[in-house]
Amino acid sequence: MPNRNCTHSHDEQFAEVRAALATLVKHVTKLTKEIKAMSAALDNLTAKVAANTTVVESAITLIGGLADQLRAAANDPAAVNALADQLDTEDAKLANAITTNTPAA
Repeated sequence: MPNRNCTHSHDEQFAEVRAALATLVKHVTKLTKEIKAMSAALDNLTAKVAANTTVVESAITLIGGLADQLRAAANDPAAVNALADQLDTEDAKLANAITTNTPAA
């Protein structure tokens, strides 16, 4: 037997539940879109860090190789000068790459 003292009918209660669920769905949909955007941004940042790491490792290898070549050519002034020229060229390339890929402040 229905409770006649109840202030809300079942239809009103169902309407309130439906409205609450609609609000929840709206918020979940918004959060899902935000998570997808953050995921794409994280993927982009991860790729940039990987590329940067590769460049840094290449620079370290280059510098280490030049140091070894300088030690080996210590008694040959012409070879030392050639290595110095190579170092100047690589230094200019690295400086240009840094300048080109650094965002303006």
